[in-house]
Amino acid sequence: MQYFKPPEADQFVGDCMPFWHDGVFHLYYLLDRGHHQALGGKGGHQWAHAATRDLVHWDHHDLAIPLGAAGEIDDGSICTGSVFFHEGTYYAFYAARCVARDGERICLATSEDGVRFRKQSPRPLFGVPAGCSTRSFRDPTVFRDDAEGLFHMLVTTCQDAGGLGDRAGCLAHLVSRDLLHWEPRPPFVSGLFGRLDGWEAPECPNYFRWGDTYYILYGHCGDGRTHYLVSDAWDGPWRRPTGDAFDSPMLKVMKTAAFGADRRIGAAFVGCRATADDDSPVLYAGQAVFRELLQHADGSLGTKWPPEMTPPAGRPPRPGIGEVTLDSRRSAVVLPDVPDDAAITFRVAPGGAGGDFGVRLRGLSDEQAGYELRFGPGAGCVSLGRAGRTPQSQTNWSFGRLENVTGLADGFGVEIILTGDLIDVCIDRRQTLCLRLGEIRGRRMTFFQDPASVSSARFTDIHIGSPRGGAGR
Repeated sequence: MQYFKPPEADQFVGDCMPFWHDGVFHLYYLLDRGHHQALGGKGGHQWAHAATRDLVHWDHHDLAIPLGAAGEIDDGSICTGSVFFHEGTYYAFYAARCVARDGERICLATSEDGVRFRKQSPRPLFGVPAGCSTRSFRDPTVFRDDAEGLFHMLVTTCQDAGGLGDRAGCLAHLVSRDLLHWEPRPPFVSGLFGRLDGWEAPECPNYFRWGDTYYILYGHCGDGRTHYLVSDAWDGPWRRPTGDAFDSPMLKVMKTAAFGADRRIGAAFVGCRATADDDSPVLYAGQAVFRELLQHADGSLGTKWPPEMTPPAGRPPRPGIGEVTLDSRRSAVVLPDVPDDAAITFRVAPGGAGGDFGVRLRGLSDEQAGYELRFGPGAGCVSLGRAGRTPQSQTNWSFGRLENVTGLADGFGVEIILTGDLIDVCIDRRQTLCLRLGEIRGRRMTFFQDPASVSSARFTDIHIGSPRGGAGR
């Protein structure tokens, strides 16, 4: 299921909605056709469903929630939502779009087994609360509080402020005692979602408690990148931690669910590009990507590949090449004949606080062509993009960058998957970075450090294997 898309050529994975109950991890996701252009741009989405107990063996079920009949409130799209289990019933809350009118409304479907859902009346479940945008009112998520045992629903929307509501994103807040009748409350969170290209609205919120800390994950409406807020109490106040963003902007709207007693698994999608060009626009929907969340001692979060869905290390590329050392006399070493689809692992031992270093992937005969995974210990950053370009010249999410990365001056491990036009990176099993870059498909891998550097970089335990040889493929 890692990098999964439906087998039909015109079907793709959209927003993911993982849910765990009674030993089963469910992946509900928006089944997309035409990259959100179906039914006049309404999306035409339906909830698809796969489930597993071990993240390795998956069962694909029939559609969990299909489109409504013509003229119904959800005949345009079954939009993103969430599942909540209570007293023997699975409650699936979702936003609905109608072909005949604009806006989104919240609806409910229920199930006894988490597989076959029945839509419930009334539809919509309630009206849009006063002060909320009627154009954007979607992505409901439900939880139960630790104080009174009330059920709470958070809905992504914009506050209606004299016609400027589309510039003031918030999470609307409703409460219920039975999951059926809902009363509006003041916004749960507002003013913390940042601004990009004039937008502040959050997307696909994911609320959960982990230990004594509470989290809200959300996607930024401008680029879809997943960020998070943190609090010491179930109802806030909420704060944005340093380094609050996961992965690259291409990994869209990750939501998470428990997996067993002490693990959390996230699921997101990586959108397709309009053409094979690395700078072409990124479209809605593509392939599913899974992450395992890590909770650090200070409450901050990181991500790694779920081990059940990671291929094993391969063999050294050829006898005698299992280690590379770079210094002021030799700033690059090229390994030829590396498959353009590969699982690559190595460890890095930097020799001092010198310049940047890294590895160039899928290189051509021109030593500078390819995709560059660059580590900058001085700035505490990791970047992935087309070699020879700077972040400022990158367009359409063709450059990924992680900030505030610690430990780059120490030894650390690197795992890389090259599969199709995806490049997926896991750094020291604590941070990940994924991009869709497929224009260059050379077979040279180059270990490099900045020529002006006076330090050294030693790459050891180099393994290159097949990206399809591991569990979960």
